[in-house]
Amino acid sequence: MKQCAFTICAKNYIGLAQILENSIKEKSPELGFFVFVADEFEERPAELSDHVIVSRTVLAKDDQLWEEMAFKYDLTEFCTSIKPRCFQYLLKELHYDKAIYLDPDILVFNSLKPVLDLLDTYSIVLTPHISRIQEHYTGEMPEKEILFVGSYNLGFCAVRNSPDTTKFMAWWTDRLTDKCFVNHQEPYFTDQCWINMLPCFFDSNSLHVSRHIGLNYAPWNQFEREGVVKDSEWYVKLRNEPDDTLYDLIFAHFSGYDYKNLINDGIVTQRGRPVKEYDDAAIILNRYKEILASQKENFEKYLNMSYSYNFFDNGASVLPFHRRLYNGLLQEGKKYTDLFGTQEENSFYTQLKKKNLLSSFNLKAYIRGNKKDINKNKSRANKVFVLLYKILGYKKFQMLIEFFINYSKQENFTFLLGKRGKQENIL
Repeated sequence: MKQCAFTICAKNYIGLAQILENSIKEKSPELGFFVFVADEFEERPAELSDHVIVSRTVLAKDDQLWEEMAFKYDLTEFCTSIKPRCFQYLLKELHYDKAIYLDPDILVFNSLKPVLDLLDTYSIVLTPHISRIQEHYTGEMPEKEILFVGSYNLGFCAVRNSPDTTKFMAWWTDRLTDKCFVNHQEPYFTDQCWINMLPCFFDSNSLHVSRHIGLNYAPWNQFEREGVVKDSEWYVKLRNEPDDTLYDLIFAHFSGYDYKNLINDGIVTQRGRPVKEYDDAAIILNRYKEILASQKENFEKYLNMSYSYNFFDNGASVLPFHRRLYNGLLQEGKKYTDLFGTQEENSFYTQLKKKNLLSSFNLKAYIRGNKKDINKNKSRANKVFVLLYKILGYKKFQMLIEFFINYSKQENFTFLLGKRGKQENIL
């Protein structure tokens, strides 16, 4: 029986993917392993093996569609959007019987055999973000955030080659082609929220949600799971509960950490925020830090590589606003060819330049560094809204607020590009 694991990453995370690979080879040497690189190399490093695959070379059956997805999605969105296509390639083209997806920032501590055994019975295996009910929730990740990102963490997904899996992947591929955004104004969070629907489609004979607490141990569930090291072996048990049963720690997910800071300064931040460190969780994280440090030169060599699809072909940055504007054009039925090109007179880049929309202003960085100014602006805005309320009255003011809510999506601002007319490079 052919069995494999794989990950997806941009060039800069190849070093992380290799650490994941080494941990899999140590604990589950029977598995094949693949790294699907989401972007492209100017010159492929000679030391990379054949199982490191430039995704476009095997997945892009429609080159125009590939460019559209690479342009309208940011790095995280794009990497997750091609996940079902990677599964399809492994199952259909390479004829694997079982395939396990793991995010590149995962470390395997014990054999993946428990997952492979589940695939003898089930077609699809998932893990939830949290697995224990609490009347008074004590987790660090707010419950409303779990509702937003989805019930299941898609840093892990395992499937068996079966008719149900074939249907699932075709359905998932179609949805992620144009609905894989991180969007607080619509019910999308990359590939994850769609998976909330799987229990509607597949019964317990096909779909299994594993509540094994040693699967996908991560910052969002450490409040319910305690790490244990005993006789040099790695385990987890339920935190603050009378049940002292030890479960093998199968794999830990170090999602969103600043990996460079981890190995250079020992600073622990996750998505720019300090992390609540349980003493036992710190021991597991320290193991990851040790491995990162031992691979520092190789890891940093790739970490400094730029994401190809963040730039036009002249080196100008593709900004988040550009991506959303183009998605808005797609929704209006308009398409540009050679989206990353800058030479054609009527390229998308040229249209942005004409309308002075190529500023490199980084809104997220500004918000992080200018909170005092933003609070002052909020105060000024409040005064404006008070004035509008007095002028418009309650009913019309409510209508105005509702309008702002519905109209504030960046995709709605394609009018900034003006009249585009018929142009040779618009499809």
